[in-house]
Amino acid sequence: MSPLWLLSLIVPLISCVPAPSLFLLGDSLPSFKELLTRPSGRPLTISVEGNVGAGKSTLLNYFKQHSQADIFLEPLEIWQNLNGTNFLDLTYSDAKRWGMTFESLVLLTMAEEHIANKRPDTELSDWKPLKVMERSVHSARACFIENLAPVMTPGERAVLDSWYSLLTTNMDMEVDLVIYLRTSPQVALARVQGRSRDEEMQIPEQFFTNMHQLHEDWLIHRNSSAQVTSPRVLVINADEDISVLTRTYSKLAKMIVNMVTP
Repeated sequence: MSPLWLLSLIVPLISCVPAPSLFLLGDSLPSFKELLTRPSGRPLTISVEGNVGAGKSTLLNYFKQHSQADIFLEPLEIWQNLNGTNFLDLTYSDAKRWGMTFESLVLLTMAEEHIANKRPDTELSDWKPLKVMERSVHSARACFIENLAPVMTPGERAVLDSWYSLLTTNMDMEVDLVIYLRTSPQVALARVQGRSRDEEMQIPEQFFTNMHQLHEDWLIHRNSSAQVTSPRVLVINADEDISVLTRTYSKLAKMIVNMVTP
């Protein structure tokens, strides 16, 4: 099985920029055999993190090409239409009124993705040993809830903190590796403007700056005000041109899938 130090050697050759200080050289991701004995039954879990517009879905599309990987996208269809209510749009329109409600929904739906695809007790033929998630409960707490904290009441923040603590204390919500698609706020904003999604057209420029700093504090500086633990982090310079990133993503997805292939 390929250890993480191989990633630190190979990935720069495919235009990936890791943060060396965040790498445990010689450490390794769990093998397929080790996953079979993991008490919670959780597969090898990777979360793809980054600002809005960082290109997470582009990377996830390369993991989709491998049958060993189970892909979990952000449940936008629920956030945009829960019994006829578009909580995502309401939050962008009036964060003070709807922020706490929306983030409660985010924690719920992301938790459902975290506990999905557990290893079955008997038949393993259909089980996928790799789970790749678009964001996680951890980025919800460290970045998105933290970003909304100034417009929430202390009571609202306490409720969300309690939910996060309950989920992460009593269930296996851990991730084995975070792939951080690191973009400048300017590049993220330009990409969002280019794809013209209705809800995102309301996002102010300052949002991208705030989110960038919150991701940096959590994953790079490790001084998040939310005090969310940082797992292993692989940092990719996602400001690169898409032609470079597609080569990077294709090779990275294949490399990680091979790590958990029995």
